[in-house]
Amino acid sequence: MEDSAHIGGGSGTVLPWLKALGAIMTAAATLLGTLAAIGVFDDDEQPESGAGSTTTSILVDPPAPPTTPPTTPPVDDDPTTTQATTAPDQRAAITIAYTGDIDNCLVSVDIAIGDRTFFPTGTQFPVADVATGVQFYDISGIVTCPTLGQCEAAGSGTIDVAAGRTYFLQWQNVDLGLCAVALV
Repeated sequence: MEDSAHIGGGSGTVLPWLKALGAIMTAAATLLGTLAAIGVFDDDEQPESGAGSTTTSILVDPPAPPTTPPTTPPVDDDPTTTQATTAPDQRAAITIAYTGDIDNCLVSVDIAIGDRTFFPTGTQFPVADVATGVQFYDISGIVTCPTLGQCEAAGSGTIDVAAGRTYFLQWQNVDLGLCAVALV
């Protein structure tokens, strides 16, 4: 089968990890703010100079971290994350394209983008009424090749949906009977 663009790991395992990391960072910031508020980091008190001066340290137990979840979402500092270009409540018409391959394989997949699910046919498939902005997609089905056989195809990720854009369907064989598929 033709070696299409490499499909990376799904975002389904990364997103929960990023959310947990954001919650930990928020809890740490809250703890540092509380410690600063009670004066643990005060540098105002300088010991008097002289031969007989001594410094006494008092250890203070830090307050327990808050038990309620943070009220603000974690900041996404990952520059590879797709950013929305339009308001997420708008709708648009897009095109899904499959340019084919040298083995004349047929890609038969169901695609879900945001709240829309469809079964594309042909090399250019228009899709109306898709929510704009960054949308999650999920693809599943089969790829059938006349001389090479078939494989189960699956993939997911995010795309930035904007009116009039074309998103290309790509696939590659990743194991015996398994293919990864993506929108780019």
